[in-house]
Amino acid sequence: MLTQRQGIILKTYMCSRNKVTVLDTVAGRIECIPDTQRLCLGGLIQYSGTPHAYHLLAHQVEQIAVPWDLAQVDILFLHHVLELCYLSIAQATQEASLFTLLCLLYEQRDWSSLLYKKLFLAKLYQVLHVALGVRSPVLLYVMNKMITESIDTVAHQLIDLSMEKELDKWLRACIEKHPYRNHFKTIHFYTRMASL
Repeated sequence: MLTQRQGIILKTYMCSRNKVTVLDTVAGRIECIPDTQRLCLGGLIQYSGTPHAYHLLAHQVEQIAVPWDLAQVDILFLHHVLELCYLSIAQATQEASLFTLLCLLYEQRDWSSLLYKKLFLAKLYQVLHVALGVRSPVLLYVMNKMITESIDTVAHQLIDLSMEKELDKWLRACIEKHPYRNHFKTIHFYTRMASL
């Protein structure tokens, strides 16, 4: 009997409608061939899998959640988060904390808040292990609080304008130093962030 698995679709392929890249709760980032084409980028899926060559054949695929709230508010941000995950984690790397963080995408949050999105990205960079060192004592305080507090708490209680400006500079530096910076299609999210 095949065991049930869960995963988040990080990438779909235009030329191969049957192939998707999934962040699997057990196997990490994997290439999957699902038994359905009715899947959405960013969707949380449940499935059974059989290894086949370099892929996993996914059976009984069921899409159990889609980040509709976030997509309606800021689809560019959603795509950037998925792209950042896809380009930052190696094949078959298990990241349980990443999966847990990405599950916030399916919850009702203050996705209209640019500060909330910045803090989410900061936490994402930390979880992906692609964050640059923090030199600013102000930003270091914020980052340490994010280890013990929820993003909601940090966003509503701890951030002032000077902290947010430090966070902006740090986020731009992280993306500029990312090893796959030239592969990003959603990098203009940071330009939009800087103009606000």
